[in-house]
Amino acid sequence: MSKSLYDDLIGDAEFDADCPACGENLKISPNKAGTTVTCPHCGARIELENGSNGFDELRNTLDDFEKTLDNF
Repeated sequence: MSKSLYDDLIGDAEFDADCPACGENLKISPNKAGTTVTCPHCGARIELENGSNGFDELRNTLDDFEKTLDNF
């Protein structure tokens, strides 16, 4: 199965966030939204919100664009 345009463009992108427990920097994938991750520095479990994060909107826009191209 081929990757989506979103996956081709965003791939393994990560964003920086600070652990709310220890303040250390974390690298988090936008695909982790709605899950719980463990801080590699202090072991704290961090719940990541599943709200609109911009990446969801980008994925939807690119999916719509791909459908348009497929029908072109």
